[in-house]
Amino acid sequence: MSNYKVEKIFPKEVDLNKWYTSVLKAANLISYSLVKGCFFIEPNAIAIWDQIKKHMNASFTKLKAQNVYFPLLIPSSLFLKEKKMLASFQKESYQIDFLNKKKLEFPLYLRPTSEALFMYYFGLKLLRSKNMPIILNQWCSVYRYELNTRPFLRSCEILWQEMHALFATKIKNRQFVKKVLNVYKNFLEKICLLPTIVGKKTNFEKFQGAKSTYTTEVVLSDGKVLQCATSHDFENHFAKIFNLKAFDSFNKTFFPFSSSMGLSTRILGAIILNHGDNNGLKIPSKLAVHKIIIISVISKKEVIDYIKKLKLKLRIFNPICDISKNYFGKKITKAEIEGFPIRIEVGLKEVKNNQISIVTRNDLKRVFLKNDNNIVINLRSILKQFDQSLYIDAQKKQKKFFYKLNSFQEYKKIILEKNIVALVPFCLTIKCEEQIKEETMSTSRCIPLKQEKLLMNQKCFRCQKKAKKYVYFSKSY
Repeated sequence: MSNYKVEKIFPKEVDLNKWYTSVLKAANLISYSLVKGCFFIEPNAIAIWDQIKKHMNASFTKLKAQNVYFPLLIPSSLFLKEKKMLASFQKESYQIDFLNKKKLEFPLYLRPTSEALFMYYFGLKLLRSKNMPIILNQWCSVYRYELNTRPFLRSCEILWQEMHALFATKIKNRQFVKKVLNVYKNFLEKICLLPTIVGKKTNFEKFQGAKSTYTTEVVLSDGKVLQCATSHDFENHFAKIFNLKAFDSFNKTFFPFSSSMGLSTRILGAIILNHGDNNGLKIPSKLAVHKIIIISVISKKEVIDYIKKLKLKLRIFNPICDISKNYFGKKITKAEIEGFPIRIEVGLKEVKNNQISIVTRNDLKRVFLKNDNNIVINLRSILKQFDQSLYIDAQKKQKKFFYKLNSFQEYKKIILEKNIVALVPFCLTIKCEEQIKEETMSTSRCIPLKQEKLLMNQKCFRCQKKAKKYVYFSKSY
């Protein structure tokens, strides 16, 4: 490693937005491009994204999904077929009207989402074979114009994953939607170490064209909520619009059932905001390419030789070494900023005693381990404790934002002063929800799948009509 400059991190408790921007810069995660809302995503961030892809692909393989890649450009003849979806994306879609200075008869759209392309492709697949289900997944980018952008959380070019499936029956399609939702939940909680709210979107918030939208929502360290992954049941809505027909066992035609599921680099934003502190990132061990960084305290031959042997011994953790001649303090600071789960420091004392000095990124506490045959087992145990600590810390941070309320006046008073996540009895009407959004700048996040039983004749917290479900409301990104 060559000489490097260590960027300062703005205090998180003073200004979360400034802290977030300073961490992105200090940890070499993004650089700003010349186009608003588009960013250079640096190797350190892509390394985490690649780990996300690795874990998700393993789960998708178990679902028998096949990876594909579809064109970025969607002809208007396809894109304009679904009027409701077009209306929801009209203001944020990028449209190409000219090529070689000639106006196109039919414009092209940069994909904001790929339902139209997948329905067209499903038609091709059904021509070749009658077999269903068809389960396809792609990792790609989509384009949506955003007025207020923040790296990873809201951008005009979004890296994401989208899975689309086609089933012969409504029941199997719905079961698959919920199965993928559970895959997302497990990934967020067990790999990203983010406590997650799982539920169903209200009719006001569901994806246009969907019969039902299911969601995973993560409460961030400022009390706002981030939608991280969604799973949509379209029933046969899109099949009818695109005139996609299949044949049953009696050779009669019917409209098959479709669904789509997706997540994006928003997850990176959630990881940074929830786990990071004033020293930088804290990367969950299963998402860290290098779970360990080994740092030389002093540039002596015996120390460097010891580190090289140690690196080989610990290769299962894919360790990275900083044996540069930079100041020891700078090397430590850089390692903390970049969020390596474990830092091992080696100096003359460690060489002499055949031991290692370990600092874990969660609490920065130091322990010493013998460099013996048990070192790999001991480090695995430390990594497990590190992950448990991150998850428990995230739970504690989130807990203070949760409220259970019955009064709209109380909800309005609190949420206009600070960010909260309120569980309230709600009537589920679109008009009532529109008025809540207008008056409080907050929205419903989801109808939790695990519902408490409503009391007899319980009223909606706002309009006082009969409540139908408990619903989470909050401000969001």
